[in-house]
Amino acid sequence: MNNVKKQHFVPRVYLRKFTNRNKRIFVYDKEKKDVYSSSVDNVAFHKFFYDNPDNKQDTEKSLGKIESSFGQILINLFDKLKFKHNVLKLNEKKIMFEFVFIQMIRTTSFRKRLPSQHKVLVQALKEKVNIDLSDPDFDAKQTQKSLILSDNLQEILSSVFDDKIFLFWKNNTDIPFLSSDNPSIGIFNDNSIVDNKYEIYMPLSPYYSLSIVSKRSYPELLELDNSVLEVNPENVKHYNYQIIKKSVRHIFSNNRDFHTIQNLFQKYPDGRFLLSSI
Repeated sequence: MNNVKKQHFVPRVYLRKFTNRNKRIFVYDKEKKDVYSSSVDNVAFHKFFYDNPDNKQDTEKSLGKIESSFGQILINLFDKLKFKHNVLKLNEKKIMFEFVFIQMIRTTSFRKRLPSQHKVLVQALKEKVNIDLSDPDFDAKQTQKSLILSDNLQEILSSVFDDKIFLFWKNNTDIPFLSSDNPSIGIFNDNSIVDNKYEIYMPLSPYYSLSIVSKRSYPELLELDNSVLEVNPENVKHYNYQIIKKSVRHIFSNNRDFHTIQNLFQKYPDGRFLLSSI
């Protein structure tokens, strides 16, 4: 088997949901302030992004299995979302949660954050799930790989899964949900980090997205778990702003009209909203 050179940190099976009828995806480049169209093959990748000198490509293979399981859910997901309630079966929710979680830690954004957050991450993993990633010769790429391939990954996910509420958002507005090179993000709501008001958000297509929140933090939403709720234009703008802010460089859409970014340029002419929060 030939080695994979183009290693996508946002998988193509996901990005295809943001393409137009011609199977093209539109890209806003934050550095060049430019818009262009592309195939999903040519975005959100770096050559040999996950490879180490051993060249076994075990990270790429592991991610391929996760993407395959997620892809099977995607085949019927958008038909299921039309029913409003009980969208996913329990095993499907677990696969979705694994995909969203892994997507958070497989990107360039996560790798860039690791040097500044390494000590905190090491301590948290050691205390909660007894994983020791301490290394005097810290290497961000190797640490990222160790997390993705960890034998304890399922233990990590299982330890928090039962506390999660899944909320699917349906977008009937004229503004599409945007995605990016860092599409699975964490949002602290109401500036309430102490109260654990934390939301994991991921757009699934221009018309649907997913939020995952804690039952302990949002008990009032328990009855809405695994349901579909409609959003208004302000909700879409809020989530798109978060995606733009936490992207590294590229923002994705199914059309060329990135008016959310243009509106932000009017509000912040210095362009500071484009600075990644990584």
